[in-house]
Amino acid sequence: MLNLESGFTFMMALSMFGAMATWFMIFLTHLAFRKATKRDGTALSYKLRFYPMASVIGAVMMIALLVTTLFIDAFQMTLIFGVPFVAVVVVIYYILKRSCTTTPPVEAAVSSEEVPAKQV
Repeated sequence: MLNLESGFTFMMALSMFGAMATWFMIFLTHLAFRKATKRDGTALSYKLRFYPMASVIGAVMMIALLVTTLFIDAFQMTLIFGVPFVAVVVVIYYILKRSCTTTPPVEAAVSSEEVPAKQV
């Protein structure tokens, strides 16, 4: 399946995963953004005519397109390599995030009675 002649098709399949996954995340982010602004009571100046259905339909279509790549010989590698790649990146992110977070040193708590009054 992987040979010199199929290199271009393989690279196209991988780049398609990136594009479709990015658009899927754009649709999800848009839904979350609109939900958060509505919850906060923020009035947006631009009203979308088909919100939220347009974003939901777009996200569902991106998932459908990703799934259908499994049934096209030239693009089977889209999900086969794309999903594990994203999983590895997420695992590396959480490993690095955990190793970079440091807990602040515990300091002795000082009550307000122990603090001397400020002289004026």
